[in-house]
Amino acid sequence: MRMGTNGKLNVWTSIGVSACLGLASCGDDTAGSAGSTDATGSGETVATTGAGTTQDATSSPTTTPTTEGPGSDSVDADTTPTTTVPGTTTDATGGTTTQSTATSTTDPGTTTTGLSASTGDTTTGDTTTSESGSSTGGGDSCTMSSDCADGQACVLGKCVDFDGDCVSNKDCHGDTFCCSKNCLPMGEQPGVCIDFGNDPEGDAHEDCEGLVPVGLFQPSVQCEWTQPPANDPFPNHRDVLTTPLAAPLPHAGLDSPELVIVTYNFSDGGAQSGYGSDPAYFGVIRVINTRTCQQVETIQDPDNKMVAASPPAIGDLDGDGVPEIVTHRAGTGLVAFKWDGAKYNTFWVALNTGIVNQICWDGPSIHDLDNDNDGLPEVVSGSAVFDGATGERMNPGQLIPGAGAGVIPVLGDLDADGNIDLVAGPVWRWNLGMSKWEMAHIGAPSNRHYGFADFGTPGAMPADFDAKKLDGIAEIVSVGSNLVRLHTLNGQLLLTAAIGSGGPPTIGDFDKDGFPEIAAAGGTSYVVYDLDCKDGGPGCVSPFIRWSRPSQDASSATTGSSIFDFEFDGQAEAVYGDECFARVYEGKTGEVLYSSYRTSCTWYENPIVADVDNDRIAA
Repeated sequence: MRMGTNGKLNVWTSIGVSACLGLASCGDDTAGSAGSTDATGSGETVATTGAGTTQDATSSPTTTPTTEGPGSDSVDADTTPTTTVPGTTTDATGGTTTQSTATSTTDPGTTTTGLSASTGDTTTGDTTTSESGSSTGGGDSCTMSSDCADGQACVLGKCVDFDGDCVSNKDCHGDTFCCSKNCLPMGEQPGVCIDFGNDPEGDAHEDCEGLVPVGLFQPSVQCEWTQPPANDPFPNHRDVLTTPLAAPLPHAGLDSPELVIVTYNFSDGGAQSGYGSDPAYFGVIRVINTRTCQQVETIQDPDNKMVAASPPAIGDLDGDGVPEIVTHRAGTGLVAFKWDGAKYNTFWVALNTGIVNQICWDGPSIHDLDNDNDGLPEVVSGSAVFDGATGERMNPGQLIPGAGAGVIPVLGDLDADGNIDLVAGPVWRWNLGMSKWEMAHIGAPSNRHYGFADFGTPGAMPADFDAKKLDGIAEIVSVGSNLVRLHTLNGQLLLTAAIGSGGPPTIGDFDKDGFPEIAAAGGTSYVVYDLDCKDGGPGCVSPFIRWSRPSQDASSATTGSSIFDFEFDGQAEAVYGDECFARVYEGKTGEVLYSSYRTSCTWYENPIVADVDNDRIAA
């Protein structure tokens, strides 16, 4: 049946880059016109971080007073926290970490969490993973469009979703074309906009095919979500506080990624959004079509309201091939949602996280702690571990300092011993037989944000560290309390530099030298730190700082970033969004390649990078 409208949406924006690529995105920006945005990416990222979306301030940066958010920099429930992105982890030998999530499938040594997602070898604080499965929806045979469901048209004998009416391709947007007289049943008018990949057109518009010209970085908006549709049961839930996630959900088939956002109905930055202190204010999950930004589903359990500032995690918790969604429950606990064949319903609820009425800007992480002994992952919130299939607490009563409220769980095999570790400053190893965490390494002082990667080979003293010889063992990056620091597992301090508060680190090869650097964002700047700049010198701004660019984040000063090679030239770009702009920086120099105006009072958030519409081009 041919009903349906051309959907437009805005709090989260998808921007098409170059041929057909996309991004998400306040003040005057000196590089690029308004309407451009930043992105980061590297094809050689080796790191794990606790910020996402994936996946983030200046040489002698100025520290502006900001209110510290959740994490080891303790904060009262009624204070306004600072922002950062949830994180994921991977092993030290080359796994990637993103916060945000976004949709990325990591190897067994990686952790998936609700925050950024990206394609390629990227590092962010939150990634999401899920199993692929059989597709559902659409594809029914037909002879006329009246044989099809609402929002579908009969295209060459098959019911196909469409996005508004058209006369020509100029009336269609995103990756759609105008299906008309040679496509619809005889006599049906007007035409309808349908996705490329459907007959009689090919897999993509010819304008989207060809080599990407290096140095020409020109993203364009593909679609945006601004508010729920008419008659939505939660019309005031339109503010998005967390990093969006991209994952292959079943609404349009598990081979088609969709966006997951958490929407909110108030304007605070404290206890209401941070842990749900007022039952009138809570989070609602929206599932968004990645091609059109039309709303596909709203997920909410009135008996288990969600924390609006906490990003969910997405993964297959019970091994049925279909991803579940899990997030923090208001007040305390977790709530997981499962697909029932038509929509998402409550799967399980866990109340014993050990964290009650504390601001939680962090989200849960998903990781297989027993390394595939049962093939099913666990869910980690703080240091509490839950069986993914049942929600049962596996380490009841255990609370680890440094892994409490506001700290994104960062997990992975840091020491390459085959066991999964939790970074809480010190490194804790999961004891499978005892079902508890045990101290494994001194690591770093407890902080708010963590990441890890193989930065080189330690020596007897910190000065003996060889940054040009990777050994497959991770070092730990910590950010918070106005410092960025790098420690070995045995506690040697390798790098310390200033930042204004500080968000989740992003780790990747920013300068194309084959070795990792660290990016972090504070209240006034976005900075890339490099061990090669230990003593300053050519190409460095100051000791340990490769480059720094001004930014504005006085509201939280704890946002994250992402890294990605958008131009396919082996040189990464960095993507970061502050209160006023989303920007893409050249990874080596920090040159602003693109900038787009946006507004956010910032929580734990970061842009994500993903192929959201299956056109094999990142967005």
